[in-house]
Amino acid sequence: MESSGSPAGKTDSLVWTTRVRRPPVRLAVALMIVALVAWFGISVAHNVFIAVVGAVAVLSAIVETLFPVHCSIDGTGVSTRCAWQMRVLAWKDVRSVRHGEDGVHLSPLQTENRFSLVRGVTLRYSEDNASDVLSLIRRYYVREPDSSPTT
Repeated sequence: MESSGSPAGKTDSLVWTTRVRRPPVRLAVALMIVALVAWFGISVAHNVFIAVVGAVAVLSAIVETLFPVHCSIDGTGVSTRCAWQMRVLAWKDVRSVRHGEDGVHLSPLQTENRFSLVRGVTLRYSEDNASDVLSLIRRYYVREPDSSPTT
């Protein structure tokens, strides 16, 4: 975990790497599904393209389980990078913040709906940085007043 500080001692940004821990059985089942999708594409569909696209699609769903997640917070926004996936969200686009046991999800959606999990950025905590992450989010995230029209 790296952080850059200002002369006053407050942190301006935070960069860390973490791993998502899953039970080995779940990981083995997920990798077997990847192999099954690739097998289906080659043997049943007789198409290598279908095998590769299918395997990559399933791998994209479990990529955080396989590779480390690199997270960062700074004055412009938040970002995560894991293998070939990168998610970036500027502070001006953050509409909601949800805290969980293992991290914080920042979303451009104001209300929770079925797209909430795939939209936005989830910052997963490392062992000892939950308070640092939350303090920087409080510092940079300015909640806008409700701009819904009144009738």
